[in-house]
Amino acid sequence: MDDFAANLQAAAESHLNACNEAEYLAEEGEVDSPAVAPYCGCETCVVREVLTVTYGLIVDKVFETLDYIARSTLNPDDLPVASELAEKLREALL
Repeated sequence: MDDFAANLQAAAESHLNACNEAEYLAEEGEVDSPAVAPYCGCETCVVREVLTVTYGLIVDKVFETLDYIARSTLNPDDLPVASELAEKLREALL
């Protein structure tokens, strides 16, 4: 597993641990949950939370890679236009 995959897994596990802890504490009383929606620990909740916490990291990695490719292959005069288009696409995805 590369560092990026390990970081994604660590972020997802940390978030799920926090969600599970909040669910447990909620049984004792009201507690703020880091979950983006009501969380019960079922597969649907787990998938939703993992996607929520990792999606932004994946998009960032995609654009980091695209930036590297652009800087390696494009004419320097074309970089400002490419960067502007990439930023608009990034905003649309996030």
